[in-house]
Amino acid sequence: MIAKAMRKIDRDDLLIFASGVSNSLENNIKSYIREYKLLQETIIKYPSKKIIYFSTCSIYDSSKKNDTYVNFKVKIERFIKINAQNYIIFRIGNIISEGGNPNTLINFLTRSIVNNIKFTLFTGTKRLIIDIDDVIRFVQMYESKFNNKIVDLYYPYQYSILEIVKKIEDLYNIKGKYDYKEIGSKYELEENGILEDFFFTYPPPMIYLGKVLNKWFGNEEIKRL
Repeated sequence: MIAKAMRKIDRDDLLIFASGVSNSLENNIKSYIREYKLLQETIIKYPSKKIIYFSTCSIYDSSKKNDTYVNFKVKIERFIKINAQNYIIFRIGNIISEGGNPNTLINFLTRSIVNNIKFTLFTGTKRLIIDIDDVIRFVQMYESKFNNKIVDLYYPYQYSILEIVKKIEDLYNIKGKYDYKEIGSKYELEENGILEDFFFTYPPPMIYLGKVLNKWFGNEEIKRL
C-alpha cells in the first residue's frame, strides 16, 4: 500500500523503504528477520541515500509495550538512527486507502459491518487515522526539511472506535453487529504544531473521517469486501 503510493515521489537521492512487515498482528519472527536483513543490506548498499522509513504511532500506546510488531518497530528505528547517514522516520497512524492489508483497523471494521460479522467494540479505545493521499502530500512537503528526525504523521484527532464504526454504518446504511466492552487505550501524544499547520485548512474530525471513508469505500466499493 505505502510502497505503491510512494512511487509518486521517488527520486534517485531517496531510498523509500516500504517493503517491511505491514500486518501489525504478525507473529512470525521470520518476517521480522527478513525486514531487518533487507534494511541492513539496503543501508550498506546505498550509504549516501536518504532513508525514508515508515514506522507506527502505536509506539505511543502504552498498552502495546509488549506487542511484537511495536517492539520490532522500536528496534528498527534505533538501528536506522545508529547506522544511516541521513534518514527520516515517519510514525504513521492507521492509513485509509484502497485495498491493502485486510487486517488493518478500517478494513476489519468495514468488512465486519458489511458482512454482518459480530465483533467486540472497545469503548475506551482511540485511534489515529490518515488518508494515504495526505501521507503522500505531507512527505512531499516536508521530506527536504527534515534530516535525521522522527516525524509523526496522522490527522490530529484521536477517534474512538465507536466514532469510526458509526461513520462506516452511516456510509453503508448498515447496522453493525457488536458487543460493547468498556476498556481500551489511547495514544499518549504531545501537541504537534507541524501537523496542526498541515491540516489547518482541512475539515473538522468527523467530516474528514466521513470524506475519507467515502473516497475509498463508498459507491461500488462495497462489492469488493
